[in-house]
Amino acid sequence: MSVQPVLTLDSVSKAFKCGDNMVNVLKNVNLTVNSGEYVGIEGPSGSGKSTLLSLLGLMDIPTDGALSILGKRTESLDYNARAKIRNQHIGFVFQSFNLIDEHSVLENVMLPLRYSDKQQKVEAKQWCEFLIEKVGLKDKAGFLPYQLSGGQQQRVAFARALSNKPTMILADEPTGNLDSANGESIMNLLQEENDNGCSIMLVTHDHRFAKCASRRLSLFDGELQ
Repeated sequence: MSVQPVLTLDSVSKAFKCGDNMVNVLKNVNLTVNSGEYVGIEGPSGSGKSTLLSLLGLMDIPTDGALSILGKRTESLDYNARAKIRNQHIGFVFQSFNLIDEHSVLENVMLPLRYSDKQQKVEAKQWCEFLIEKVGLKDKAGFLPYQLSGGQQQRVAFARALSNKPTMILADEPTGNLDSANGESIMNLLQEENDNGCSIMLVTHDHRFAKCASRRLSLFDGELQ
């Protein structure tokens, strides 16, 4: 039985205007990620890693080429259609956490479910409380982000990424602001989700954590190798 690709990039390029010139950040990237696969992408700063993840997360659109998620072409979709796919299928873990300062831990984790029809309100709250306990922060559910350490904030961000039960997790340097112990904790959580069938796309410059992926690729000067 064939495995369905979670995402496919066909000759995808991305350019940005800089003054009177166009700067090519990604160049003819071809990539297929299958269901349940764990792919690590390494590369130096400025190689286009975050731009690639932004395209995969439908937060930006390619200049050229085709991007498909679960077999659906996405480059011509409008903002609302792309947001719906993100909400239904994609979880994000960012290096900078991207938590909302005025919201509690529980409110931050529940945020993606405000726009989801997957669960009723009571079920959603119970599910998010379970996720907070899963990442070891049961006693912090009512805390605000500034009351947490960096490692705790990243675990909140991870719980939020799982709240919509994603098909795929996009992790952009998720250990970049963490010490070794907290970094390994986040990588263990990613591995656990992959073991449960979730596809993982990990962008990192840390060779130690890239080794966790079952397939490793390099991005250099906008070209995937």
